[in-house]
Amino acid sequence: MKVLMHQTYLREVLDKVVSVIKKNSLAGLECVKLQVENGSVKATATDLNIWLRAEATCQTDEEGIVVVSGKELAEISKLLPEEDVSLETKDKQLVIKSNGSKFKLPLANPKDYPIEKPLPGSNGIYIPRTELQSAMSSVSALTGKETYSSVLSGTLFDFRKDKLILVGTDGHRLAEIGISGEFEQEQKLVVPSDIAKHLRKMEAHTIQVLVDKTMIGFSSGNLTVVTRLLEGDYPPYESVIPDDNDKLMIIGREKLIQGLKQVEVFAQKSNELAKLKIDKGANELALTSAAEGCESVVRVECKYTGDALEIGFNAKYLLDIVSAIKGEQVKWSFKNPVSPMILKPDNSENEHLYLLMPVRFE
Repeated sequence: MKVLMHQTYLREVLDKVVSVIKKNSLAGLECVKLQVENGSVKATATDLNIWLRAEATCQTDEEGIVVVSGKELAEISKLLPEEDVSLETKDKQLVIKSNGSKFKLPLANPKDYPIEKPLPGSNGIYIPRTELQSAMSSVSALTGKETYSSVLSGTLFDFRKDKLILVGTDGHRLAEIGISGEFEQEQKLVVPSDIAKHLRKMEAHTIQVLVDKTMIGFSSGNLTVVTRLLEGDYPPYESVIPDDNDKLMIIGREKLIQGLKQVEVFAQKSNELAKLKIDKGANELALTSAAEGCESVVRVECKYTGDALEIGFNAKYLLDIVSAIKGEQVKWSFKNPVSPMILKPDNSENEHLYLLMPVRFE
């Protein structure tokens, strides 16, 4: 193999795939595969659950396939000047040259590298990139941290005729975000939430989604992501979303975030426990936390309709939710101290919903 390509292209194509490589990977999985043909370099990396492939243009003198350490090659690419880079195989090594600099990396046997997973299916669904990236980022942040095989570590893709609904939960909080569209086949899939960080690197206007019985693929521009679907039935999340919360609050998002950060100073010392208190007809709420003789009380201006309320919550969980909400105002509804709280952007056109379970005081 012998190619010439600009440092910018080499750095970007490697950056998009090596993020899947984990520390202490099994032999071979710490490597990236470079396939050179028809004036392009295709870089592939995998952890056997997710396969990433990115492509960049190059000048091809000799086609071929090489497998080398992904992290080391990526680090080298970042340190090179923004000029042309030569990549050439010689004596079982990959030789990298640029502007007087020269590096050599040992080659692995391409036959020992895992077989690449192609994009599944043939009929793709096209979704606006920014909408899918935003939804996946918000939902995946609230999913569980269980093992890879657990459905609670994944994001539910609920395809309906007129929308795609993404859902994530860890049993204490839940996010539900809708993306409008027209989808021929109604189906529910559970997708590993880890792919959110890889989808953020996509840049084209739309993302193509392809599915078969066990795999799902995402393709946009020069980046392709393929991953296994998680097995198992997703919990019936809709049954826990209340529709009779009769206490309503409208509150500024930035002021609420600031208040939550202040009470979390002490809340993190007491299992993140904090308390919200508001009187009937009040125009401000009180957020409090206490630990080891310390106490914080933060008052935040709001508009409130309903009876007096005192409710406990996990300060970090609520801060994560409010930080994910887009918009200047948050619509926050309650029923009682033991029923789920619902938070939404104060925008009727935005199909975002977040649920948080309250914490009971002893």
